[in-house]
Amino acid sequence: MTQIEKALTAAQALLDIEGVVGVGQGERESGACVVVFVAARTPRLAVAIPKQILGVPVDVRDTGPLTAH
Repeated sequence: MTQIEKALTAAQALLDIEGVVGVGQGERESGACVVVFVAARTPRLAVAIPKQILGVPVDVRDTGPLTAH
C-alpha cells in the first residue's frame, strides 16, 4: 500500500467530524495530497483537520453542503 493510500484510509476518520462532507485524493505541484471537503470553513474545523496525515499534505476545500441525487 502506498503512502497516499495509507493516508486516505486514515483520513476516513475525519468523516466523523461534523462539517466534513468528504475526503479524496488531490494533486499539488509537489505530488499527491489528501483533500478534505467541508460544508463551510470554521475555526473549529481549522483546528480539527490536520495539515498532514502520515506525512501527506492535506488541502481543505469548501464545497458547501452535499446532497445525493
